[in-house]
Amino acid sequence: MLMGPVKTGKSTLLRSLAGLNQSTSLYRSWGTATLQGRPLGAEWKPTLVQQHASLFNASLRDALLLHCHGHIEGPHSARDDFAHEALVRHGLGTLLDHLPKPVLELPVHQQRAINILSHALARPPLLMVDEPTFGLEPDVAMWLVEWLRPLADSVRTLVVLHHQGQARRLADRVILLGGGVILAHESNPRFFTHPVNAWVEQFVHSGSLSIASPGAKPDELDPSAEPPRPLPQAALDALAEFEGPETPAEAPPSPTAPSPTPRPQAQPAPQPSIVAPPPLSSRGVETASMVGRAILSEYRGPHGFHWIIPGKLAGCGEPGATAPIDYDMQLLSNLGISHLVTLTEKDVDEEALLRHGLRNIHLPIFDREAPSVSQAYMLVRRMQQLIDQGHIIAVHCRAGIGRTGTLLAAWLIREGGLSAENAIARLRNINPTYVQTSVQEDFLFHFEQDILKRM
Repeated sequence: MLMGPVKTGKSTLLRSLAGLNQSTSLYRSWGTATLQGRPLGAEWKPTLVQQHASLFNASLRDALLLHCHGHIEGPHSARDDFAHEALVRHGLGTLLDHLPKPVLELPVHQQRAINILSHALARPPLLMVDEPTFGLEPDVAMWLVEWLRPLADSVRTLVVLHHQGQARRLADRVILLGGGVILAHESNPRFFTHPVNAWVEQFVHSGSLSIASPGAKPDELDPSAEPPRPLPQAALDALAEFEGPETPAEAPPSPTAPSPTPRPQAQPAPQPSIVAPPPLSSRGVETASMVGRAILSEYRGPHGFHWIIPGKLAGCGEPGATAPIDYDMQLLSNLGISHLVTLTEKDVDEEALLRHGLRNIHLPIFDREAPSVSQAYMLVRRMQQLIDQGHIIAVHCRAGIGRTGTLLAAWLIREGGLSAENAIARLRNINPTYVQTSVQEDFLFHFEQDILKRM
């Protein structure tokens, strides 16, 4: 069990170990990591359980086989036998009658169990599960916890949880992450009943830690708070690429372990992102200059979620397309999203929006098509007005790539002053699938030319 305060970097750590951040041009890593004595690499790394649209839209039988085709040989009946045996062996025998039915027809907690099991059946050297009980009611959350416990008999598992009661039931060992370092690694229940140091004691009692994050500036901390441990030179070199020449050229002295005696009266220090963006201007050109800056948040978005302007503008798939709509809406709300721009032919469920305090602008565009020039003018200007007012926007279509990428590129052209070519290139550095069709590309070049004519 990996635990720690919100925004400590637990999710970022898991994604890094699984190699999922490698495709992001802004990602930097340093140091070494081994798994069962072998260095991590492309063919030897942990598996992080993720939401895949293909799994939730598939039948239960096909979902169980999604990640382990290479482990199953023989006729079609052998695959049926494999799925049948997997459900029975892992305590899900009540779902045998659902094998031909879509996973989406199952209750949410069973959907998550099937998603986890489908990854586990591929027999990875380490299975990582990030907040499996997030958003679930207490009774079904505990059901999922109890179901997970025997899974470790077949695959070594690392789970991130915030709920200490669930962690007590599930964990064999507990790792505490805080201030960029491991503060404790103890057996359960010793972690909760006999804290090995004052950091563990503080976390068990409060769920938080009065320890500064690695990137915190000493002059911004509470006077009573201890300064963060120094960053290694490799981290400073990585940050220097984004922060310019003012980053110190030399590393501070060798780091030492944090003091084991936290000061209870100190307030927890702000936990900034790995790469902190500069203050945003309401002007579109200055805002657009932040395209691609990284925000590594403790909260995850729905499928296909990407920050375009950190903390201001994002793109994603349709809420409810691969997971229950309330689950996706809650993820968006956790990220601070206040407005959706919906580009699908059918509008989003208005009641679901209201339940999560979100608002919506709907401009229906046919799949793989583009808006008209006048529609694009109207919508990107409205988006910029909302951004200027401090709202946070997520643009979405069905998959969050074609129509979404097209409108985001139109915003970069109209409000950011970029050419169509540069707008597409910048977006594809974030997600290579943005802007799907030649129709959408042609529209963006035409949109750019129309702006130049008006100027």
